Amino acid sequence: MSDISDPEFAETAQAYIEQYKRVPEANVWVAQAKGLLAKLRELESASPRQRTVNREVTPQVSDSVQASEPKGSDSSLTEVIAEVKSGQDSDGSLEVRRDQTQEPFVQPWIRDWDALGKIRDPGFAETAQAYIARYGKMGEASVWVAKAEGLLAKLRELELASPAEREAGESWVNSSGMEFVWIPAGNFLMGSPEGEEGRSPNERQHEVRISEGFWMKKHEVTQGEWEAVMGTNPSHFSTFGSECPVERVSWDDTQEFIRRLNGWVSGRAYQYRLPTEAEWEYGARAGTPGARYRALDAIAWYRANSRSRPRAVGQKLANAWGLHDMLGNVWEWTGDWYGAYPSGSVTDPKGPESGSSRVYRGGCWFSNAGIVRSAHRYYYAPGDRYNHIGFRLVRTK
Repeated sequence: MSDISDPEFAETAQAYIEQYKRVPEANVWVAQAKGLLAKLRELESASPRQRTVNREVTPQVSDSVQASEPKGSDSSLTEVIAEVKSGQDSDGSLEVRRDQTQEPFVQPWIRDWDALGKIRDPGFAETAQAYIARYGKMGEASVWVAKAEGLLAKLRELELASPAEREAGESWVNSSGMEFVWIPAGNFLMGSPEGEEGRSPNERQHEVRISEGFWMKKHEVTQGEWEAVMGTNPSHFSTFGSECPVERVSWDDTQEFIRRLNGWVSGRAYQYRLPTEAEWEYGARAGTPGARYRALDAIAWYRANSRSRPRAVGQKLANAWGLHDMLGNVWEWTGDWYGAYPSGSVTDPKGPESGSSRVYRGGCWFSNAGIVRSAHRYYYAPGDRYNHIGFRLVRTK
């Protein structure tokens, strides 16, 4: 199979699948090729614009890796490799006898590549790196090591595409199936003007500059997504389906969820976190100056229409940047300590350096209409858990 950085890689990989899909011992390679193509399609669909190769993050892949015995190998290694080679027919097909795949060298090799073949798993990058480290000096493994190196290079190229090339509302789906939309840099008036219905004194209007674009989760984190990471579901309304937002999670709980999620993407160029309060309101407004980005009943689950419980995410209309449920359904934790707004213009504010309460935003399923506004803000202690508060994520660039 050709190097993944080759423009014709997809066609070559498809031909590889057709050639070897009936060979039992080649199943792991076929699975890897299929998973690889699926991941590339996922990444390349994140932006419709043509990307250029970043030569600084795309290493040149060499097929001339030198052969040497790995640590821990025994004197039979050469014989095992010779036996594997003897199982190939004259045209180089992968006709290895099944009993030979149980040899001490071949078995871990196939096992490792079987894991690497599950390319959509969050830990695929770490598996690939471990494979490279383990087999990088083994001549017979050089072609697969080259594939692993090329794969990681291609993923870096795609996922480090310049944010300047992105447009508001572009989507990206991570390997866990969470969908994010691109929020562009810009300026906005944070808070509410005097006279806005339902306004509170802590909503002093001021100008904010968001200097860099970022990815914001399209929906609130769901019960299913929480359980996939944490193994349990703390939600009070757990009987209404995994697509309902997770609730009864404290601010501290969200930090543990994020810590684990970031462990899955260790080594990537990005991390996950809660949005700042300014990022949250900027994303919620999506360029609109009023109390809400659309008519309330069209965009939010609140006291008048929720029937006293949260609902599955994404059922109400999105705002102009593709975000659903920014208002209503469940309140959403932000990363900031609660404090008074500044009186002048600020850039990328992150709230006070310390405090006793964290900010949450957006209103919830039992909120009155006057509360379900882009500017409304409130706060709880970091350890508080209630059945009306959840969160959504931001992914750094």
